[in-house]
Amino acid sequence: MSGTFSPKILGSAIVLLGGGAMLTALTIGSGASAWGPRTVPMLAGAVMLVTGLAVTLERPTITKPAGEGREINAVWLVVLSALYVLIIGWVGYIVATAIAAPAFLWLFGVRSRIRLIAGMVVAPILLHLFFFELLGIFPPRAVWDLADYLPV
Repeated sequence: MSGTFSPKILGSAIVLLGGGAMLTALTIGSGASAWGPRTVPMLAGAVMLVTGLAVTLERPTITKPAGEGREINAVWLVVLSALYVLIIGWVGYIVATAIAAPAFLWLFGVRSRIRLIAGMVVAPILLHLFFFELLGIFPPRAVWDLADYLPV
């Protein structure tokens, strides 16, 4: 294994996270309507669960793909995603997304400082417009939230 996780371990972790996300999504809102604040987290959890199952059940190949060693990026993606969700509860959506966006970009190979800074500014704005304005899905309240100090 030489420092990387096997696909079965990684896939199992993704299945557990996806199932946990789906269960957690059930606590969002009243559940009276089919569509609402829990829709996106429920769908994201389902996608994680199915993807994790696909990774776990995949047959091993004899030859290694050209991107050997990329499993660790997937592990860091899972870890970073979990930390992002935790940070949202502490400092709110805006600050958490501004911190996490460049970290995710770095993980996917972006090394330009300008692009990392742009991601820090643009990601919270675009995600705010998509989720809050377009879908009407609002983030949970945080212990300390920058949104408390912004004009409505």
